[in-house]
Amino acid sequence: MEIYVAGSSKQVAMCRMIGKLLRILGHDVYVFCDIGEPVYNLSVDVRESGHSAGLTARSATFDTTVLQIYRGNMAQLMHADVVVLVLPSGKSAHLEAGFAKGQGKRVYVIGEMQNGDWDAMYCMCDEVFGYEDITQLMDRLKLTPQ
Repeated sequence: MEIYVAGSSKQVAMCRMIGKLLRILGHDVYVFCDIGEPVYNLSVDVRESGHSAGLTARSATFDTTVLQIYRGNMAQLMHADVVVLVLPSGKSAHLEAGFAKGQGKRVYVIGEMQNGDWDAMYCMCDEVFGYEDITQLMDRLKLTPQ
């Protein structure tokens, strides 16, 4: 099964760990922030160079570097059967998860569950797990027919 791990650059270690566990189960996994991942390296360069500071939501959609990042991630997202959204995450990861669900893909959410920190739209996802429930998430994906 092809799995896309969506998350935040603030959650790199957790995203990579989840990707590693899913690979142990035998899945093909795209983790946006894997070491050596060209799209991730490009996005880090954009932020660290200060290039992104001059962009707005609108102008970014015309920027050749941003378009490269988008196309790389989108190709992986289109290829995926399942998306795992790692919380807390920003706009991009939530857009990826929403797009995937709209395409009929399964979407699972995993993250730190705090009282008062919720969103009604997580109801569209197939299941929501706290980090303490990571084995349950792995069981769902292990039991999923390939």
